[in-house]
Formats: sequence, structure tokens, C-alpha cells
Amino acid sequence: MEQKTTSSNFEENKKTFLLGVGCQKGGTSWLHDYLAHMDQADMGFDKEYHVFDTVFYPYNKGHYHRLAGKKDKRSTEFMRFIKDFDTYFDYFKALVDNPKKDIKLTGDITPAYCALEPYVFKLIKNGLEQRGFNVKVVFLMRDPFERIWSSVRMFKRMKRSEFKDISDTELIMTHFREENQQIRTTYDKTIKNLEQVFNSENIYYQFYETLFNETAINEITDFLNIDYIKPDFGKRVNTTNKDTDNDLGAIKNMVVNYYRDTYYFMMDRFGDKIKDIWASTSHLY
Repeated sequence: MEQKTTSSNFEENKKTFLLGVGCQKGGTSWLHDYLAHMDQADMGFDKEYHVFDTVFYPYNKGHYHRLAGKKDKRSTEFMRFIKDFDTYFDYFKALVDNPKKDIKLTGDITPAYCALEPYVFKLIKNGLEQRGFNVKVVFLMRDPFERIWSSVRMFKRMKRSEFKDISDTELIMTHFREENQQIRTTYDKTIKNLEQVFNSENIYYQFYETLFNETAINEITDFLNIDYIKPDFGKRVNTTNKDTDNDLGAIKNMVVNYYRDTYYFMMDRFGDKIKDIWASTSHLY
């Protein structure tokens, strides 16, 4: 007897596109590294494609200028994608249609996508769904103060000679109010924008502080409809060392309460576990 294909079976058989929207310094590099080594996944030539933030988020226009005029494959593909979004959607469609591999998952994990407005998320969703993808969003979040501290350490590492004598405290004080830090830290705004476009069953929220264990990774692989493979939880990707010689208490009070609306939103949304995993909540006034 011929077996009928149900709508649920049809959805399960679709290829999955992972749209990773952050957060910066929230474990996205580790997650990409884990997925990129799976036989069922092909994440393409990059982790962060920076297509839609370059076009729609003015802060990241510099990414265009850094790559414009270069002739390497990465830069050439990037320029194609931002000039014609269809080439971006078609590129990922070709990855999962590879007849030599049984690819179930592809995606783009660009933390700067947290800055996108709902109409851009809708554009991405529609373009991918037209090519048969089931679009799944993963948003990893981290204690806002710890995220900002980690981001300035990364900045310090990248600008090593220029900032080698500047303390973490000074850098946090200088940068925590900047637009680029705000947009990457106000998770409440990103969540509200995502939920205007994607159904709840297609959004997965997780926290840096609770990411590195079998329970969380099992949840992620189930969500992405791929087989679980035990990760190397001892491996860290794109990490930075903390400057522990400084007393950050005063600056922590300032930063935490600058982002108090985000902290309170997250506690309302995700419950008491936020207080348990984000130690900075104890600094809220």
C-alpha cells in the first residue's frame, strides 16, 4: 500500500536553514565549529556572512569597504550576495542539494543580525522558504555585563599594540553605551523583533552559561533536525583572557543598571534561572 505523505512528514523532510542572530561573545563560534564538522551539515565557506547587517544596519557598512575590491573567493561571494540577495539564497540551496552528500542543515550565524528589523527578518525568511527551507532561528544570550566585558577584551586583542596599556575597566567605561554595544546587548528588542516574524516553534533560545552540556546540545540538534554527536565540551573557540587585576565592582553596577530593562525583561521571560546563571543580576538596584 502506498504511504501517504502527511504535512508533518513534509516539514520533517525539509532542509533546515539555521539563522543565527547572536549574541556576540555568546558561544556562536563554538556552535558553528561543532556543526561545521558534522556530515549532515554544510555551513558553506564562512560562519558569519554579514550580508543583511551590511545592507540594513549602518554600523556595519565598514564590512563592505573592507572587502570591496578584494579578489579572494570569500570577498567575491560576499559582494555578489549583497548586490543580489537571490544569489545568497541560491548559494545555500545548492549546498543542501549536493547529490554526493546527505545534507540536512546549512546556515548563517552572524551575531550582528540581532540588529535587524522585522521587515528584514521577513525578507530572509521568505527568500529561504521559497527555496524549500525550514528556517530555524537560534539566539544565544549571555549575561549582558559579561558579554560587554568579553567584547572589549576581543577589541583589545585585535588592537593589541594600541590598547595594550589600557585596562578592561577603562575600555568598558568607554564603550558600554555605544550604539553597537547597545544593539548587541538589548536582547529584549531582538526577541520582540524575531517574534513578529517567526513562530515560537522555530526559535530556540539558549544561554552561554548553560550551553556547554549534553542537554543543551541535544536540544539544539533536535531543534535543527540533525543527529546528535557528542561535542568536545573542553574546546573553546574565539575566547579571550580576563584582566583579573582590576576591581570591576563599581563599573559593573553602572553597566548592569544601564541595561536594567533588559535584565528585568529576561527575568520576566525566562524566570528565576536568569538570577541563577547571570551573577550580575545581584548588582541591580
